[in-house]
Amino acid sequence: MGDRPSLIDRIEALVEQPSEGSPDVLLEAMEHTLTDGYAEALAIEGEQLRMEREIAAGLAEAGGEAGAAHLVALSERLAELELELTRLRRLLDGLRARRESVLRGAAEPL
Repeated sequence: MGDRPSLIDRIEALVEQPSEGSPDVLLEAMEHTLTDGYAEALAIEGEQLRMEREIAAGLAEAGGEAGAAHLVALSERLAELELELTRLRRLLDGLRARRESVLRGAAEPL
């Protein structure tokens, strides 16, 4: 994990990819990417929890200007993580819906 831009690109490409040919390869790529995406979402949530704890500890100490600047930086990063997580979840919802569509299409008789 850790390469969020690449993961985002993979999700977007799979959502937009036409459903031509056998759906098995597309479904396998979707499953793999969904797994990677949910793992990344959990990693972001873990990072958020660590930052929240660090912010709470910093507030308890309140160590001057340097401490305040550090808390501001942590708070800004926490806000960025929330945006990243929201975007990732939205994209994963779209990929999951697309997967369901491909599955329904694969189940239809020829």
